[in-house]
Amino acid sequence: MPIDKNELLQANDQLKKKIGELNRAEQINRVLFRISNAVNITKDLDELFGEIHRILGVVIDLSNFYIAIYNKKSKRMSFPYFVDQFDSGDAYADQLNEQNSLSGEVLISQKGVLYKKADLLLRKAGNKIIGTTPETWIGVPLKIKADVVGIMSTQCYEDEDRFDLIDLEILNSVSDQVALAIERKRNEQALVVSEKKYRSIIERIEDGYYEIDLEGNFTLVNKALGKMLGHSHQELLGVNITGYMSGYSTEQLRESFTAVLSTNEPGKMLELELICKEGQKRYVETIVSIVCNDDGEPTGFRGIARDISERKKVEEEKEKFETVSRQLQKTESLTRMAGGIAHHFNNLIGVVMGNLEMVMDDLSGKEEKSETARILTLAIQASRKAVGISSLMLTYLGQTTGKHVPLDLSAVCRKSLTLLQREAPEDIVFVVDLASPGPIIDADLSQIQQVLMNLVINAWEASSSDKRKIYLTVKPISSADISGKNVFPFDWRPEEATYACLEVKDEGFGVVVGDIEKLFEPFFSSKFAGRGLGLSVVQGIAKSHNGVVTVHSKVGKGSIFRVFFPLSDLAVEPTVAKAGQSFFTEGRDTVLLIDDEQVMRNKEKAILTRLGFKVLLAENGRAAVEVFREHVNEISIVLCDLNMPDMGGRETLLILREMELAVPVVFTSRHSESKEMAAERSMFPQQVFLHKPYQKVELINALVRAMAVTR
Repeated sequence: MPIDKNELLQANDQLKKKIGELNRAEQINRVLFRISNAVNITKDLDELFGEIHRILGVVIDLSNFYIAIYNKKSKRMSFPYFVDQFDSGDAYADQLNEQNSLSGEVLISQKGVLYKKADLLLRKAGNKIIGTTPETWIGVPLKIKADVVGIMSTQCYEDEDRFDLIDLEILNSVSDQVALAIERKRNEQALVVSEKKYRSIIERIEDGYYEIDLEGNFTLVNKALGKMLGHSHQELLGVNITGYMSGYSTEQLRESFTAVLSTNEPGKMLELELICKEGQKRYVETIVSIVCNDDGEPTGFRGIARDISERKKVEEEKEKFETVSRQLQKTESLTRMAGGIAHHFNNLIGVVMGNLEMVMDDLSGKEEKSETARILTLAIQASRKAVGISSLMLTYLGQTTGKHVPLDLSAVCRKSLTLLQREAPEDIVFVVDLASPGPIIDADLSQIQQVLMNLVINAWEASSSDKRKIYLTVKPISSADISGKNVFPFDWRPEEATYACLEVKDEGFGVVVGDIEKLFEPFFSSKFAGRGLGLSVVQGIAKSHNGVVTVHSKVGKGSIFRVFFPLSDLAVEPTVAKAGQSFFTEGRDTVLLIDDEQVMRNKEKAILTRLGFKVLLAENGRAAVEVFREHVNEISIVLCDLNMPDMGGRETLLILREMELAVPVVFTSRHSESKEMAAERSMFPQQVFLHKPYQKVELINALVRAMAVTR
């Protein structure tokens, strides 16, 4: 059967058309894929627009091409991408509306259009074209679902036949993919901007911010949290939060996670203990809330951690202060009670001693060897031991009675060293560094010697068998250099001044941290059972001298005990020669005896009478003023108790001196001589201090010292 040539040509045309359609379909598929991929390979919208232009330019002439974005709310169209031989996108943005432009027509119709020259000239005549009139123009809408979000257009200024319906079909085919790509990139870019803003906000807050996944691993932290934990915030990403918490805090946090997941509400305020990079602890307050994805499914937790370490420290210090305050109040109450008991005990034992001594004086020479004399001697010795026990208790309480005079601390230690070396074990070696001249302190000599003895005994008992050196140092030291750690009494605060430092150091066993505070408790010892009041007495003496004891110790390395005393403004006094009874002239000297306790007046009157004095008595300060006014020309000396009710000894003395400035005075008291009285002594040398209870020879010595200036 012969082949019809026309049919063959027709079939050939159809085949070519089919092949062309297949080629276009393949081209469109490639374009769609490349546009979809462009979202992933471009960093922003500008790059995406340029990539879309390049991809479409392979299949269509896009020498003049623009993408416009429509804002439905403001009803304005912007031209973020505009490439044209003659015009600019700014002009279009300024003049465009939905009625006067090609882009506006596409926007209204929501359909793609192809215009040739004739149509374009008619529109130009009707003012429906903005900018230069092209020979041909194609525009297609960009849609997301049913909404037009923009248009895509190309035009040619030289050839009316440059574009045809196939080109329009191609642009229509890819427009949805272009719109989707633009929308994705816009969302992606908006997310980046939002995250930057979010990051900027959380970095500006002073508190720590964190986000963690459901397993507790950090997914986002700010620099403040990193600094809090001792890491950079990058180092924390992926690390589990529980690695920085104590066990109790971890359990608290897990319970909060469970509650937040079940209620979908923020948890309650937690106080957590964090373990930082170097092992130090910090305390934070935090509230945990849930983080969900776009579908509302939980993906983790977030929270702000506020560092409350300083507040916690202040609260702990406050609690410690309140505890210390309660202890001080209790101690002060017990101290007053014990001091009162000791005061009355001393007065009574003083009466006993005075009467015993007078009985001894009454015995004849033959009777001094009798059984009665022996019993009296034992009684006097027992009385003196009782006074010693009372003094020891007062020393521990910091109410030590004693005579405070200016002392060279180095000289005292130097003179005591011979006795210390004799008493110490033979293998003990003393390494001595004593400032010369030494710092001058107002102190009781016997008590300073007691401090030195107790510290040295403690040092050699703490020394190990292979380390037998004891270091003794005396030096001045600034208050700024006195350690505030392990200070006893613990409520002591230094004045801004220079202090005298007595330091005793050993290389022995040392003391564990928990035992340091117990060292000054009576009868405490970490090595020996019931060693007495040694270090307790050291603390008491330091307290009575307005000083302090500090301790520094390491197990296996030894201990350093330092006692600090305020410096004196006075020079060291010359030694007073021993006075005898012959100094007084019987019946010539009159004593005004002032004491509020009758037993003391009776005892002291008896002793003074035996010494040859005429004695005038006064039971209080006001009575003393009257007696003194009446007998001012007779009275040679005043013996006055400092601590009397209503009008004390010092107030009484001030009035007496208005009548007779140079009257010699011996003050008596169970307390140590105050600084005020010591300073006044430099103005009135005939004023002497005598602590109770005292022996007859001590009274004689005090009277001699006071009256020596006027004789």
